[in-house]
Amino acid sequence: MKFIFYVELAFCGLWTALVFAQTPIVSMSPTSGSTIGSAQFFSPTPTPTATSAFNFLNAFATATTTPTPTATSFISGIKLFQPSEPTSTPTPEAFFSATPTPTEFIYYGPTPTPTATPINRSGIALLPTAFSNNRYRTSGWNLDLLFTYYIGSILQKNFQPTPNINYLTPLRLWLFTADLKYAWLNDTENHPGIATGYFQTFIVNGSAQGASAASNNSGFQFTTNSIGSIYTVVSKRLGGGSSVGVGIMRGNLAGLFGNSPTFNRILPNRNPSYLLTLLSPSLSSIENEEAPNMFFSEFSISLGKTQLEFELWKPFPMDLSPFLINTRVSRLFSFNLAFEHWIGGYSLLGYFNVRFTIIPSSS
Repeated sequence: MKFIFYVELAFCGLWTALVFAQTPIVSMSPTSGSTIGSAQFFSPTPTPTATSAFNFLNAFATATTTPTPTATSFISGIKLFQPSEPTSTPTPEAFFSATPTPTEFIYYGPTPTPTATPINRSGIALLPTAFSNNRYRTSGWNLDLLFTYYIGSILQKNFQPTPNINYLTPLRLWLFTADLKYAWLNDTENHPGIATGYFQTFIVNGSAQGASAASNNSGFQFTTNSIGSIYTVVSKRLGGGSSVGVGIMRGNLAGLFGNSPTFNRILPNRNPSYLLTLLSPSLSSIENEEAPNMFFSEFSISLGKTQLEFELWKPFPMDLSPFLINTRVSRLFSFNLAFEHWIGGYSLLGYFNVRFTIIPSSS
C-alpha cells in the first residue's frame, strides 16, 4: 500500500511540475487587495493573447495568455517576492503559434522609369518613324490610323512649257491610311531604333482635279485606287525633343508574287509615287508611271513648347524628278503646309492630318 501511495505521490508531483511548467508568469496591475505577511497581492488584469503552446506531452497542452508587462508584484511557482524594478514577463516557449503573424513582403527593387519617347512618336505626318507608342520603350507592335485631307494648292508656279502662277486651286483629296509596323530594335544611346512595317492608303476622292474641277464643279469622284508598300525605317533621338530618321518603301506588291491575278485583286494597285502626281495637275503626264521605290527622311526639332517636323518623299526612278515635303507644326489644330517640287515648277499646299494609335491601346 505504501508503495502505491508513493507512486501516486510521485505522479501528483510530476503533474504539479507539469502544470507549473505550462502556467505562464502573470503580471498584475496593482489594485487594493489583501496581503500575506509582508507581501501584498493584487487583482490580476492580464491582456490575453491567443497563443497555443505544446510540449512533449501534447495531452497537457493548454491555451495560455501573455499579459502586458507592468511594474507589479509577481508570483513565480510558489515563491513570493516583490521586484524593485519593472521586469518584463517572459512568454512561455511554444513549439508553434496557433495564429501565425502574417508576413508582409516588400519589394525593394528599382522603380520602373518610363523611357522618354520623342514627341513625333510613331509618325510625322503620313510617314512612319521607327518608334512605337509603347509607354516604357520605343520597340514593339504599333498600328496607327490616319485621316488626311489635302485642301488644295495655295500657290502653284510653272516655269515650262508656259510660265504661269495659279492661286487657291482646290484638290479635295481624302486619304485614309493604315500603318502597321513592328519596331524590333529599341532606340538607345548606342544604336538607333529600327522598324519594319506595312503602309496602305485608300484614296476616297480620286485624282488631282486642279482648275478644271473648280470650273465644272465636278464634286467628289470616288476611286478604287489604293497605295500600298512595305518599308524599313531607322530613327534616332538627338535629345531635347529632336530626332531624325531615314527609310525606304517598296511598292508593286503584286509584282512580288509574280503578278498573280489573285494577288492583283486583293493587293494595292498603286505605289507611293502615285500620291505626288495627284497633288498637281502639272504632273498628270506622269500619273501612270509606277516608280516602285521611294526614299524618305524625317526631321523633328523642338522649339520651346512647339514641335516642328518635316518629312521628305522622293520616289525613284521617275520623270520630272518630283519630291514632296510635308510639314507638321504641333499646337496648330492639325492644319499643316506641304511643298512639292518637280522639274519645271513647284506648289505650296495646305492639308489637314490626324493620326490615331490603335495598338498599343495606351501610350
